[in-house]
Amino acid sequence: MSPTERIPAWALAYDSGDHPPFAYTADVLGLTVDGAAGALDVLLIERGGEPFRGRVAVPGGFVAWEGDETARDAALRELREETGVGEPDYIEVLDTYDANGRDPRQFAGRLVAGRFVRRGNRVVSRTDLALFRDRHRARPTAGDDAAKAFWAPVGRYLPWEDIRSERGRAARDRVTAALDTSPAAADDDWAVRVAKAFGPRLDDWNEERAGERLRLMIRAGVVEEALRDRWGQLPDDAAPLPGSGEAMAFDHRLMLADALGRLRGKIKYVPELLVALTPPLFTIAGLQGVVELIAGRPLEAANFRRLLAHSKHHALIRPTGSTTESGGRPAELFTWRRDYAHERLERSLRLPWLPLDKNRPPVI
Repeated sequence: MSPTERIPAWALAYDSGDHPPFAYTADVLGLTVDGAAGALDVLLIERGGEPFRGRVAVPGGFVAWEGDETARDAALRELREETGVGEPDYIEVLDTYDANGRDPRQFAGRLVAGRFVRRGNRVVSRTDLALFRDRHRARPTAGDDAAKAFWAPVGRYLPWEDIRSERGRAARDRVTAALDTSPAAADDDWAVRVAKAFGPRLDDWNEERAGERLRLMIRAGVVEEALRDRWGQLPDDAAPLPGSGEAMAFDHRLMLADALGRLRGKIKYVPELLVALTPPLFTIAGLQGVVELIAGRPLEAANFRRLLAHSKHHALIRPTGSTTESGGRPAELFTWRRDYAHERLERSLRLPWLPLDKNRPPVI
């Protein structure tokens, strides 16, 4: 039997042109803790080509037809090529992004005899969340399609997500005020959705709803991503809400918000994610600082120590018998218990958040 005789009839009859064309990309949302600067950082590139030339984006690119076995392979390849960053300490699938019009290349085409002929594909991204323990090991160097690569504070793009400072709380207040007066406020359930996402009071804030908050802002038309035309360009008369953070290319700021919400929720029941963002040895105060950077809200120190070190249900860390040697009063050093580092907790951690509404100064 010749090779051609073995081809099934359906394979000869199938024509991909009978279906809408799609393109498949893999993006990486990389996060790390910059302890010295007191910030949660995201790994970004400056795009070297159109669309969005010169704009900030997360590393990523198209899945190779032959070279990439999976989207994960493509994601790690793009990570190396565009940033020079090595393997992450933790990686998992974040989500698939397939909104109609999310990538301006969907609307690309050519003029043929004065007639526009569409040649673009609808672009779908399978995005990974990647965590890096050592920021100094991850030294981005521009390459491939990236003009440059760098780490930047998450708060630059989502300023309302850190309610530890008055600046972050003021950003939250500006956003909720804008949502209350937007055309979307005419929706029957709008006020309920805003209250659920942002909390009527600071102490009702649910740090895990980061993606939901940005989606409401996009729906209300108060951020740049909601005001762009189909080519990704911002009209001259567009007016994003002042202080609403820097925009990103495509829907990458939404990816960042989703990643932040995922991380904030998952560190409460899968210690491996928190392990991937902390050094092997740490003090209780240092670990508390990492959790606060991730969550964007302060913890009660005494209750946090009791929760992690002394709770009979969640003895997640153990003392090493060593102390810090430099600067000030020595502090006891801890490390993670191996049996919890890579397991899902039976009970999620109820983190002891510090109340913020009491004695809150007025926003100026």
